[in-house]
Amino acid sequence: MSLVSRSRGLVVAAAAAALLAAGLPAIAAEPAVAAEEPATDYTAFVNPFVSTEDDFGQDLVGAEAPNSIVKINPMTTSGRSHSGYDYAEDQIAGFTHTNLNGVGGSGGGGDLLVVPTYETYTSRPGTGTYAKNFSHDAEEATPGYYSVDLATDSGTIRAEATTDVRTGQDRFTFEQGGSASLVVDLRNNFTNRKNASLEAASLDDGRVALSGDFTGHFNGYDYTMHYYVESTAPAAGVRTWGGDGALADEPSREGSDIGAVIDFDVTDGQQVGLKVAVSPISAEQAKIDLAAEMGDRSFEQVREDTKAAWNEILGRLDVTASEKSDPDGDLQTLFYTHLYRMFGSPMNATSTSGTYRGLDGDVHQADGYTHYDGWGFWDDFRKY
Repeated sequence: MSLVSRSRGLVVAAAAAALLAAGLPAIAAEPAVAAEEPATDYTAFVNPFVSTEDDFGQDLVGAEAPNSIVKINPMTTSGRSHSGYDYAEDQIAGFTHTNLNGVGGSGGGGDLLVVPTYETYTSRPGTGTYAKNFSHDAEEATPGYYSVDLATDSGTIRAEATTDVRTGQDRFTFEQGGSASLVVDLRNNFTNRKNASLEAASLDDGRVALSGDFTGHFNGYDYTMHYYVESTAPAAGVRTWGGDGALADEPSREGSDIGAVIDFDVTDGQQVGLKVAVSPISAEQAKIDLAAEMGDRSFEQVREDTKAAWNEILGRLDVTASEKSDPDGDLQTLFYTHLYRMFGSPMNATSTSGTYRGLDGDVHQADGYTHYDGWGFWDDFRKY
């Protein structure tokens, strides 16, 4: 069995024991300020493709920061694993922004599906138009970063993603100039889309902002999250759809079948993207979090800061092995890969304002501590 599909439970016991022996906390602090880059790049020992094939682990290959709410993961089609991505598939339908490692059932999350496309839509986008071919030869994944080349009849679209704790960036490079679009599909959910809302607005510089909430279902319970999204480039226009399937200049939508198409006139090789924030508190808080956490940092700056945050955590343990015991480096890769997985959950649910939504449904102030939360999960042996 390949490294992509296998997962070893002994790693988690060794990692946990080492953390306890060292007197280090099992939950990492948020990477709001990048740690100093260590002499050793421990992220180079992590292979996010491990345990992403078929039902062998159900882990994420996409971009995430330590304990991050936003996890940007490619969604494969026609089949997907419970995490949304199956290494055995050869088509990607888009990128979701709420995801979980190692879950059973239908998977948890799958919200805020973003689809880069050259398609021209006159009505609700058909999900059959989302699929694009890809090759693992043109795919890369490291802690905090993911990229892949998507093949279309109109030219290649290079898709990249990076995240911080509450925010993330999608970046798409359109090989050919012309009409291009980003579809933001709020129908998509791995279990059951209960409801969603959407407010579209044009910013003073011609960029587009989307905000609202989405309610999904996972592990016997409904959950509601809020979002705020900004395009990184001026748009030619934005159209939305509702239950009737018509695309129109309607700024407000609500229901289980809604979304937006953001249109662009791109030149050859132009980069267009989205900055995304997700909050358990409100769309207004998501907007605050985007400004406070993402700020004016570029895609590459976020990527480097998150890489440094991962190195700070992974570098707490310096694991070596003899050539005899680990001749090909597989054990070192598995150790750091599964240590990396351990810091995907729980999620840092504290806003940049120092507030969190409790189990009682009310918003509280987190005085002197960081509040962690997350969806229920099971089959943890799969991801460790």
